[in-house]
Amino acid sequence: MKKLLIAVAILIGVFFAGLLFQTYDYGKTCIYCLRDYHVVEEQFCGVTFYRKSKLRDEGYPRYEEVFGHPCEHVYKTGGFGRSIGGIWGGGIGCGMTAEGVLFRQRKAIIGLSYRLSETTRETAPLITTIELMDIWFPETLLKDFSGDTSLVSAGQNAAFSWENDLQDVQTVEEWNTVIKNAQAKAEEYYDAMKRPRP
Repeated sequence: MKKLLIAVAILIGVFFAGLLFQTYDYGKTCIYCLRDYHVVEEQFCGVTFYRKSKLRDEGYPRYEEVFGHPCEHVYKTGGFGRSIGGIWGGGIGCGMTAEGVLFRQRKAIIGLSYRLSETTRETAPLITTIELMDIWFPETLLKDFSGDTSLVSAGQNAAFSWENDLQDVQTVEEWNTVIKNAQAKAEEYYDAMKRPRP
């Protein structure tokens, strides 16, 4: 009887110990060149003891040529998944990080702009796009979001139609028009909310 109780205690201990192990995986993407990694972390009691990164996308190959310097890589997380271990199986959850939500439009617009630049061989609209993204979706966006949200809201107001309009662009003239329309929408937001321009 005693041996049976010990065996049961061991099994229960192993079961609950297993629940303390978690696998956490997520994507991280540079908000400039769009280099992308898939990261897997093994955690115990919330402490990471193993991490592996796998490159999924090299990013924009002409970044240094266009901007005159290598990309300094500012990574933001995106979608994530989490599974909790245990000898009887575990729970699984997935979603999008706060960074992933706030920077989604920036990454989408820059990605579309890179493709347009490769098609048209024009770089001026691309450079303008990056400059606007740095105003409306800066590196510090997540921290700024807890304070004055005027830039965030202006960027989202402009980016919503900007992203959709870019998908139909075929010429440089159309590309520049889409950028001007996005700037106008941001101006409308500043006027309506009586916010100062950046």
